[in-house]
Amino acid sequence: PLVLMLLAWLQDGVRPSLKWLLLGLMGLGGVLLLLNPSANLDPVGVTCALLATLLIGQSSRWMQRWPVSDLLALTAWQLLLGGLMLIPLAWWLAGPMPLPQPASAPGLLWLILLNTALAYWAWLWGLKRHGPEVMGMLALTNPMVAVSCGVLMVGETLDARQWLGIGVILLSLFLMKLPARPFFKRWQARRASTGQCGKP
Repeated sequence: PLVLMLLAWLQDGVRPSLKWLLLGLMGLGGVLLLLNPSANLDPVGVTCALLATLLIGQSSRWMQRWPVSDLLALTAWQLLLGGLMLIPLAWWLAGPMPLPQPASAPGLLWLILLNTALAYWAWLWGLKRHGPEVMGMLALTNPMVAVSCGVLMVGETLDARQWLGIGVILLSLFLMKLPARPFFKRWQARRASTGQCGKP
């Protein structure tokens, strides 16, 4: 959510409202609490993740503005073209892909149909219906779902700090649906009257 706010500010001069800024910082705090204290972060991996987040944020802004009526066709073409562009890179880094085995069919179906095709269509549909602010906040559920699957499926355990992180993320999503408090509205009106809201 913070990346989307930053892009809107830099490209359109739209300053984030206090509500969305605080919610974004709150969600980020919850994600940081989820990090395993013993994790050895790879700088290259972190850099790639931040770059991917920036690219997803920018493409989300383009998708929201692009007048498209058939989201299913758009999803199919984007995934097809994206896969074709990744084939040479994957071949160069990992060699030719081995032929799928029957035992891997459930995993492939999950990755291809649900985790990629359906998820990407749902993301585009959400962008058109709810806007990038709401969808950016919902993206905070990704790490929460990941650690929850680790607990439920492979027997991982979370400490109190990580459970607190899940609670903070859920609270930020709950507060997202509440209207801005009158205090925030008065604060924004006071800034507008002094001419500060229109400055980039």
